Amino acid sequence: MLGPVPAIDEQIEGSAAAPFLPDIQVADRNLKLPRTWSFGAEATRALSSVVTASASWQHARTDGLFRFVDRNAAALGSPFGIGTHPSGGGINALTVGESSARSRYHGLTLGLRGQNAVSGFAFDFNYTLGFDRSDDDNERDPFTYRYADPRNLDAGYGWSDRDRRHQFNGYFVSSLPGGVNASHMFRLLSVSPVSAKCASPGERAAEPADRICADGSVLQRNTLRRDNAFFTWDFRVSREFVLGNDARAGVRGLQRHQPGQLPRHRPRLPALQLRRLDRERPRGHAEGAGGGEDEVLEAAVVHGRLPDRDPARLTSCK
Repeated sequence: MLGPVPAIDEQIEGSAAAPFLPDIQVADRNLKLPRTWSFGAEATRALSSVVTASASWQHARTDGLFRFVDRNAAALGSPFGIGTHPSGGGINALTVGESSARSRYHGLTLGLRGQNAVSGFAFDFNYTLGFDRSDDDNERDPFTYRYADPRNLDAGYGWSDRDRRHQFNGYFVSSLPGGVNASHMFRLLSVSPVSAKCASPGERAAEPADRICADGSVLQRNTLRRDNAFFTWDFRVSREFVLGNDARAGVRGLQRHQPGQLPRHRPRLPALQLRRLDRERPRGHAEGAGGGEDEVLEAAVVHGRLPDRDPARLTSCK
């Protein structure tokens, strides 16, 4: 029972207090780990001595995904509600972890890459057309109910929350006159899905119950699309200068175009990078003996985050 705490020599007065209905989380006795089967095929063709095209197809099917269902919901008759216990009590929500969900993915990727050391350029572009469906997307938000009606779990199978129909990624690096290196990095993602409200077609559902129609039918999950297309473009230039016999300095600028922003034609403050050159080993020096290559010393003042995997890094440690 819920109510004020009585004195130590008194009993709890439960005649007017509401019964305490706890929430319980359990695992289904037939719970099992998900199983994924993945199939793929790829074909490549050299278009020239420096350019290669590729096409690949990927299919993944997963069964036994986790799903959380309230088996004491009112729609199921509250089989463990008030009065079902011999003493007259009961429970509120009975969240059962089940392995009854599934997902299916199909993806077609087209790629184009090339490299020419003489001309000083390299690029890699790929486009993916993907179709991702699933019953339940609770990987990042567990113990939530994604279904609208526990009596109709099939209506939850639809486009996954992660479904991005179109994806484009690529980079291009080149050597410009005057010892200047330039690089571009692109990424484009199309919009992701969202569920619709049955009472107002075309309007987003605020909660899963909004997908229940007046006649008791349930709309399929994630039939609309959000306005959340993502695009980013990073442009970087760098120039290396020789300061002396054992040191060099590089200046580089970074320009980033974030979603919803117009590109600014002005790079961020440059970054300074100092590097000690490796001295030539003496003749007869054995590999692995002491006194090998000098370690690289690096001091950088970077204004703004630089991509960790930028293909046009100014230098690399040995």
